[in-house]
Amino acid sequence: MTYDELLDKWLRKLGRPCSAGEIVYDLRQLEQPVRCKDCKHAEFSEAGMTYCPGIIGSWVDDDWFCADGERREEG
Repeated sequence: MTYDELLDKWLRKLGRPCSAGEIVYDLRQLEQPVRCKDCKHAEFSEAGMTYCPGIIGSWVDDDWFCADGERREEG
């Protein structure tokens, strides 16, 4: 479930009471962001930093992420 799908779901539920358990369950269904160190757009990493030439255009922390990240295929 993407963030937009989750937001749409909860906007539709605003008219009725919901439990905290429902919210926590739905939050756990969100897709995990692709960290820069695992992104196919990153060129290289060293000393906890990753260079992203295409999207961000600079060095960022390995755990940084952006909306355009795409997981690098292993293999």
